[in-house]
Amino acid sequence: MSTPRGGDGGAEGTRTLDPHVANVVLSQLSYCPTRSGDGDHILAAARRQGAGWGRLRPVVALIGLLLALPAAPALAQEDEPTGAGEEDELTGAAEEPEPPWSGSLGLSYLATGGNSETETLGVDFEAKRRPEPWGFEAAASLHSAETDGEKSAERYFANLRGTRALAEPWHLFGGASAERDVFADVELRAILEAGVTYQALPGPPHHLGIDLGLTWTDEDRLPPEPDRASFGAIARLSYEWKISATASFSQRLSYHPNFDRSTDWRAQSLTALTAAISRRLSVKLGYEHHFRNEPIGDNDDVDTLTRISLVWHL
Repeated sequence: MSTPRGGDGGAEGTRTLDPHVANVVLSQLSYCPTRSGDGDHILAAARRQGAGWGRLRPVVALIGLLLALPAAPALAQEDEPTGAGEEDELTGAAEEPEPPWSGSLGLSYLATGGNSETETLGVDFEAKRRPEPWGFEAAASLHSAETDGEKSAERYFANLRGTRALAEPWHLFGGASAERDVFADVELRAILEAGVTYQALPGPPHHLGIDLGLTWTDEDRLPPEPDRASFGAIARLSYEWKISATASFSQRLSYHPNFDRSTDWRAQSLTALTAAISRRLSVKLGYEHHFRNEPIGDNDDVDTLTRISLVWHL
């Protein structure tokens, strides 16, 4: 006599029972007593089988248990919850990987009329490639203002920066920047920099990078101030917080010591809060604080800029 291995009657394999055991089991299961005398017949048969039948009962029970075991995994699999599938249905498709290139273009404009006429224009551009292992950053900005037809502010800035990823969390960087601010008596300031970046927080949601490097600054000033060139350093802290899928906060602090003239150091703070309007458009509130310990001529040591921009993500 053969019995299926699986609990679902499949033909994966069979086990063969001992013929004597099968005959005993079938002889007892096939006889159903309907008269009172039949009980005596069963009792007599049991006596004839004697102690051998008593020893076979545990064996038969064990065989039945073994035959039922293959069906347990199948039943458990049928009852297994489908949480992962439900989660996929709720969350939808997996998020697309972040593209290597990203960029943005910001525009701000303010105009007033009447007793006083003012006009302010701001433009910002940024492009970035993640270091895999080479990275690239480019940025440019323009800020111009007029009051009653006369220029009251004009500043241009451009920056190029290359990075090379090393063993995490270290990166190398090198870059060049140029700045023109005639109202601060700076005709052109060119800076070359190189150093190392430590990614203290790789993110998200928090990203923190620390730059330490050396710089060479060549500053052309408006007459009658003399031009200057100096060797110095750069210490920069860049922080970004991804508040949600549609909002972010960023803060950048920079310190530029001057090794040739220790009192002529500069510091800068850039703060921004961005909120998305759509997939491509967002609103950006920005605040800039520029400090120079030794201002040129009789200029103030602090320049600030606050503006709201409409940003288009490329």
